[in-house]
Amino acid sequence: MMLYFAWVNDPIVRKNAFQSEPVNLATHRTWFAQALSRNDVSMYVLEADDVPVGQVRLTWQGTTALIAYSVAAEHRAHGYGKALLELVEKKVSVGTCLLGQVKKENVASRRVFVSLGYEESYFRDMDCWEYRKKI
Repeated sequence: MMLYFAWVNDPIVRKNAFQSEPVNLATHRTWFAQALSRNDVSMYVLEADDVPVGQVRLTWQGTTALIAYSVAAEHRAHGYGKALLELVEKKVSVGTCLLGQVKKENVASRRVFVSLGYEESYFRDMDCWEYRKKI
């Protein structure tokens, strides 16, 4: 829980989040406990040489999973964002639709989705780019 807390409050993660205010510990503790208990949420941590380098969370609505992911600051620009999404694609069932919503300014995440063949469209309601891929 504390690892996720540190990651969620990373300045770049906050900048790229749709709710950009820092998250306090009490709020995070409640959110984390609820996320772990929900049947519609799957959470994964990617490790390299036994060191956690990033996380990905899928929030399910039927056969569609909304992707939220981040890479630890000290491990960025090493391909871990792409690795996270590639592993998720292998983990989900055939027929799953993966969906990512990315702020316009988050060029790194946009490149990751495009490099993996996600269909890109502008989502006017949230003023962001949306990425879809059917597995």
